[in-house]
Amino acid sequence: MRDRSRHALDDASHRPSRARVTGAHGILAAGVLVCCAIVVAPGCTRKAEIRGPLPIDTSSTAPPDKSTALPPAFQDTTGIMIRVTSPTALDLVTSPLVVRGEARGPWFFEASFPVKLVDDLHYTIAVVPAQAKGDWMTPYLVPFEATLTFTTSAKIGTVVFEKSNPSGLPENADSVEVPVRFRIKS
Repeated sequence: MRDRSRHALDDASHRPSRARVTGAHGILAAGVLVCCAIVVAPGCTRKAEIRGPLPIDTSSTAPPDKSTALPPAFQDTTGIMIRVTSPTALDLVTSPLVVRGEARGPWFFEASFPVKLVDDLHYTIAVVPAQAKGDWMTPYLVPFEATLTFTTSAKIGTVVFEKSNPSGLPENADSVEVPVRFRIKS
């Protein structure tokens, strides 16, 4: 009688059974899908799916039960890594420029990540750290904010939200870019 333990072999090929291989690949694929989505505003250079807040049922006249309601960051289970709320694509901006949004804990290192403002020729105009506005050591979305002070004669530019990468390894690098227009002061 054959032993059908967790290391069971397929009778025909003497390989691990197909169910085990498929199951392992299914778990790996699910993990990759959950960990890799990034959401940014329309018009940004990152190709990602745009998602807003979860729909709220407004058909009920009863007020929401605040004792069981979760904060927006905890409602999001889609694997979004960063959500930029300000500026949006092609906004007309001036100095000082306040950038806001939410990012998951792994986007931060020591509660911050770099935000750059570059012009149309990719010259860096300003660089500041975006600071987490809450506990950043979490898998959930954490609000962030940064203020960029700058002067430029360019008409267009890009705000670059870079994932903190203390290792410097390219496989750990990531960024989201939001194109903006500069208001020329006369």
